[in-house]
Amino acid sequence: MRQNCKAMIYGDFKQENTTIEYYNQNADMFINTTIDAYMSALYSEFEKYLSIGYSILNIGCGSWRDSKYFSQKGHSVTSIDASKAMCERTQLIANNVVIQMKAEDIFLNQSLMQSGLVHHYCMFLRKICYKQC
Repeated sequence: MRQNCKAMIYGDFKQENTTIEYYNQNADMFINTTIDAYMSALYSEFEKYLSIGYSILNIGCGSWRDSKYFSQKGHSVTSIDASKAMCERTQLIANNVVIQMKAEDIFLNQSLMQSGLVHHYCMFLRKICYKQC
């Protein structure tokens, strides 16, 4: 059962280029169909682990829906997405910076590493993974 945690954290990157290309080609459709999705139940579950003003790293931020919610709750949110088209459109919607970066490249990014975000993100993943596995 613990092996599922590893898969959950690291994912399967075999089809990453196909996935990124999908979002590059379908960014508008994806944003239009997900930006207003009802997420309250999921947010409530996530918020159990947060303190006021927590730093959040939103990987695969998509339409910025989740980043917006947590920003409005007083958290500091750094948003990344691998799709160039998603980043461009999301920046227009959010009027905020979205970093184009693959999840696996986070650890190569000096400024993210120095910010402490990655440390908190990894600690949070361990808590979630331990609870669910």
